Order: sequence, then structure tokens, then C-alpha cells
Amino acid sequence: MNKIETSYQITVADYRQASYYGMGLRQYKSLRVLILMAGAAFLSLCTSGVWDRGMELGVFLGAACLIWLFTIFGGAELGIRRYIKQKDTMIGCRYDVTLESHRIRFQVPERNVDISIKTGSLAAVFELNRQFLIYTSLQDAYILPFRALTEEQKEDLRSNFRYHLDQRFHENKRKPRRMP
Repeated sequence: MNKIETSYQITVADYRQASYYGMGLRQYKSLRVLILMAGAAFLSLCTSGVWDRGMELGVFLGAACLIWLFTIFGGAELGIRRYIKQKDTMIGCRYDVTLESHRIRFQVPERNVDISIKTGSLAAVFELNRQFLIYTSLQDAYILPFRALTEEQKEDLRSNFRYHLDQRFHENKRKPRRMP
């Protein structure tokens, strides 16, 4: 892989996509239960003609699902809004990134951030629709938007992540939709 040097700024949209993806990873099991609950609500409503309590149970389960969803997504949005308002937010700061086959370096001069890590030591990398979400540890992640890379550079990075990270690289197999 050729050395890639790029600079960019993180936008609120970048941070929101990464936050919702992280929320989905953290809430994966509970979201599966929520889907089962929604299915049970639908089934109860469909069988309400045969079963006297079907309508009541379906409405109750449906309302519980809606409240649960609002709680999960409302909490995520509240966390995003809080982060945006923090004085030390990294949204809008300039990121200088150097990507080599064996090492990644993130620099954010405005926040005195300078981290360099071996590619094979990354905790995980997730390819989303518009960005790579690069976890340097289980708690720390850096966003690398696709707009900062050429198509060739993105493909080089994918190949490098596949080689160094194997199962810790989660590639997006779907093709992104083109905006009109």
C-alpha cells in the first residue's frame, strides 16, 4: 500500500452516523428482543378476532416497543447534542492523517492529539456507507470520511485492513446509494 496523507474536518453528520452505528453495536441484543416483541404485537393484533385479549396485548406490546425505541434513539440523539455543545468537541477540527501499510497516525493540532498505532494493533475497523470507523482501542474511535480519500485509496485501505485485521475489519458489502 502506498503512503496516504490526508486532511479533513469531521462534520456533525459524520459524528451522527458513527454514533448511531456504535449505538447499534452496543444495543444489538436488545434490538433483537425489540424486533421479536414487535412481531408478537403484530401477531396478537392479527389474531384478535380469534383471541379475546389479542387486541389488548398487541396494543400494549406495540406501545412498549415505541417507548423503548424512543428511549434508545432519544438517548443517542441527546448524547450527540451534548457532545456537539462541549467546548472540547473534535467536530470541526482539522484532522491530519497518515496511513501506511503498517501504521496509522491521527493528528488533531487544535486538541493536542497525536496518536500513532500499528495497523495490526487496531481494536477494529468498521466500513460504513460514508466513512471508516477506526477503533484504536475499545473506547477510542476515529472517523475517516470517504470524502478525504480517492477511490483507489479506499480500495488500498480495504485491502490493507483485510490483510492486517482479518476478522476485526468489518467491510460494508453493500454498495452506497448515489445521491441525485
